[in-house]
Amino acid sequence: MPAPTQKTALSERLVHLENENQTLRLELAALRKQLGNPASSKSESEQLRTVTTRLQLEITEREVMEQAVWEYMSLFLAFMNNSPAIAFIKDEEGRYIYLNDSGEAYLKEVNQKKEAPDSFVGKTDFDIWPEEVARQYRKNDLKALEADCTIEVLESDRHPQGAHQWLAYRFPLKNLIGRRLLGGISVDLTERKQMEEQLKASLQEKEVLLQEVHHRVKNNMQVISTLLDLQTQYIRDPKDLALFEESQHRIFAMSLVHEHLYRSKDLSKVNCKAFILELAHYLLDSYQILAKRIHLDIQTEEILLEVNKAIPLGLLLNELVSNALKYAFPNRKEGSITIRFFAETPQEITLLVRDNGVGLPKGIDFQKMESLGMKLIMTLVQQLKGELVLRQETGTEFKILFSRDELDKPQSRALGSTQS
Repeated sequence: MPAPTQKTALSERLVHLENENQTLRLELAALRKQLGNPASSKSESEQLRTVTTRLQLEITEREVMEQAVWEYMSLFLAFMNNSPAIAFIKDEEGRYIYLNDSGEAYLKEVNQKKEAPDSFVGKTDFDIWPEEVARQYRKNDLKALEADCTIEVLESDRHPQGAHQWLAYRFPLKNLIGRRLLGGISVDLTERKQMEEQLKASLQEKEVLLQEVHHRVKNNMQVISTLLDLQTQYIRDPKDLALFEESQHRIFAMSLVHEHLYRSKDLSKVNCKAFILELAHYLLDSYQILAKRIHLDIQTEEILLEVNKAIPLGLLLNELVSNALKYAFPNRKEGSITIRFFAETPQEITLLVRDNGVGLPKGIDFQKMESLGMKLIMTLVQQLKGELVLRQETGTEFKILFSRDELDKPQSRALGSTQS
């Protein structure tokens, strides 16, 4: 199929052939007139044959060129008429001088209530559309002509079955004699826009449902915590009472995650800064320890974690802070608990809980401790696919490193432990 530059060359060649043929015809007529004169020479007869041969060759070449142009135009029209997009060419006054089949069919649908012409070529948008629609189209036509470049615009119209929205392109053209024209292609976005609106509505509905799920989970956990609290009123053994209270704290840590998700605009992620602050102060209050005696030093970054990371993180923080409050400061000794939560790198997260209390007994291997709290800590670190480092200098420090993306790490590495 000839390229656009070939089309121009073919057209120019046809014009040249037309001029050449006219010249040859004049020469041929003059020679025939001379041959009618008895004084004509033999050389003039030979010249006539030469001119006739040249004329036949030029005619043959012209026929070949015309056939090539026709094939090119046939392919172009087939391509345009099979396109689902509307394609058109207008003159400077806005009259259609070309409109593909999709455009003709659509305009007939629009004008089905009145007698539509066989073709809309020769019509303007003011002959077809309501005035406000026609003015919109004309404004965009003039904009492209004045800019002398391709423009992209969003347009809407009136259709018997509802307004359509279009992504339209306008671009200036010139024909072979330099006449200014306007080309345009319009792609129907109506179905796509409708699908987008349906997806938005569906997403909003799912967000409401998810929000309700988090709210109900939080409420159910609060009910469980309340039942445990009621049960503690009938417990006399201090050890059993402590077990119930520890269970309440763990339930609260999980319910707090769902409460923050319920409040959040992003229903899939928790703001860990607000979550850690609230949980730490809840634990301080629940152990009935005055803030003047145990000081909380909390510094956290604004880090968002998904729920599958936030819940084990909350439980882990609950165990570490609870252990510090219960064991680090015997005999109501004053002290401080430091909590740090920050990103070591864009992917690596660090949770650090440190106290300046009495520390763990010397020689003890914390990985082999039989308490439920330490077993939970080890399990939760593994669930986060993280690494736990224990340091004992002035008190006890637990440092947990884990990845934002749990796929970044394989199963938990060997847990490190250092003592000083």
